[in-house]
Amino acid sequence: MKNEAILTTERGTARLVTASKLLELIWPDEDCRPCIRSVRSWTASRIIPHVRIGHLVFYDPEAVWTTLEKRTVKLRK
Repeated sequence: MKNEAILTTERGTARLVTASKLLELIWPDEDCRPCIRSVRSWTASRIIPHVRIGHLVFYDPEAVWTTLEKRTVKLRK
């Protein structure tokens, strides 16, 4: 349970993970995975949603994935 936490809210249960676990879940292929510094930068500039509990930062993988899908540029063929 070191890399994830469970948060129960009125809407249901959210799975919260650390930045390193988030990278593993969203980008399973290590060759295509951005670095941890990118995730920290996106967090600081509020590009991806996060939950801060004290000095710890957690991410909901589904919410991050949805946000990244909205920000993705679709190329025309």
